[in-house]
Amino acid sequence: MAKLQFYRQQVTPQISAPDVRGLARIESPAAQVAESIGQLARIGAEINEKRRATKLDDLNAKATTELNNFVLSLETDTDYETQIERYDQRVQEIENRVKEETGDDSRLFNLWRREFTVPVTARSFDVRKRAQQGIVGKERAALDDRLYQFSQLPGSGNPELDSFAINQGILALDNALANGFITPEEEANLRQAFQRNANMASANKAIADNPDAFIVAVEAGQFGNLSNEDRNDLINKARTAAETLDNRIRQAEERQQKEIEDATRMEGDDLVANGTLTRQWVQNHRDDLSPDQYRYFLKEVTGGAASTNTTIYSNLLTRASSGQDVTAEVRQEYSDGNLTKEDFNKLISLSTGSGWYKRGSQFITQALRVSDLNPDPAAPQRLANAMNDWIGWSQSIDVEKMSDKQAMEEARRIVSEYSIINFQDAVLTLRAPRFLVGSRNEPNLEATEDETLRALEEGRITEQEFTTQSALINQWRSSIEMMRRMQTPTDTGAR
Repeated sequence: MAKLQFYRQQVTPQISAPDVRGLARIESPAAQVAESIGQLARIGAEINEKRRATKLDDLNAKATTELNNFVLSLETDTDYETQIERYDQRVQEIENRVKEETGDDSRLFNLWRREFTVPVTARSFDVRKRAQQGIVGKERAALDDRLYQFSQLPGSGNPELDSFAINQGILALDNALANGFITPEEEANLRQAFQRNANMASANKAIADNPDAFIVAVEAGQFGNLSNEDRNDLINKARTAAETLDNRIRQAEERQQKEIEDATRMEGDDLVANGTLTRQWVQNHRDDLSPDQYRYFLKEVTGGAASTNTTIYSNLLTRASSGQDVTAEVRQEYSDGNLTKEDFNKLISLSTGSGWYKRGSQFITQALRVSDLNPDPAAPQRLANAMNDWIGWSQSIDVEKMSDKQAMEEARRIVSEYSIINFQDAVLTLRAPRFLVGSRNEPNLEATEDETLRALEEGRITEQEFTTQSALINQWRSSIEMMRRMQTPTDTGAR
């Protein structure tokens, strides 16, 4: 730009008023005319130079802007290998365009090209530097990828393949160093990391194949190319893998044994149902049965208990009637001698009974259940006797013709016969809630709950007492609901 300024100072017209005194001294008219023409020519030349300078500014501005925009676009361009060539092509395109615009004015074109050389040289340096960095970065990434791929091949069990992988990795490092993509220091670090990764890959494959064998091999001095830290880490990893493998094997064996036990149990159940189970069959399948199943089938051929444990029977009865699957526990209690053969069959029938049968059972157990708040020592026996009657009745009727309505009528009859008092008077014998609102005959349980909660919030009762009172209120609600159900027949005819 300093040259441009100097040029402009030289070509800027210096126009001044004619010297009148000089004209006065001119004697010849011809000389006067010649002097005027010469002066006008100089003025015209100065004006042309001024126009050329303005045009030069415009050409420089456009060319520099175009060049800068192109260089800026290369910052997001990853085709580093062709960036320098494309830059030179763009510079040539700009020169061709300016030459066309300047036409025959070679002086203007030469002035422009001399000034344009400055930004072209500066931008060329930037483009070449960025392109070289991009090429090195891509080559480095490719090198890292190749090294990783080759480092994962050792441990294949094929010595030739393992040796080939190591040699290829080293060759890739040598080429990268020779081409200037990495420094000698980087090459040394990469070589060390490559060797370690290859050793670790070989060790990890050995662990995956047989973790126990790997531990033995390491303790015998193999894998000596590992560092002490890596060796300890890999031994711990192998021990964990061995434990995991043992667990999987054990779980698979347990699943297989469970399948065998289930199949054998089903076969035994069929023999029991057909009355063809023999002691010899039980002995022959002892290894295919769980200990509980073996005792159960042995009990089948030797006879059940002489009497039933009423408490155990009542508990199983209540849970089975509520829909729980207690088959396994029933078999266990039968094997332990806590159930007679008859009671065992009743519980099994209850667990596998039809819909109306379970609903009736649930109704009876709900109506005659034992209450912790109003204990009754005879309740378990009463519930057991009621269920025995229910089971006996269900086995004596035509199941295919039974409806929900008929079943519920029979369940209500049994409950009414085993109830200590009529359900209409049941709440009269229950323990009253502490904050009962209303009377025994017409209790307001919602208001009672509110009063109980208020007492807790005011600190008049403890959390434990609140829980007890809430359970008692729910018992009253259940008794009232049971009384309502006893008084309202079921209209459904569903089977």
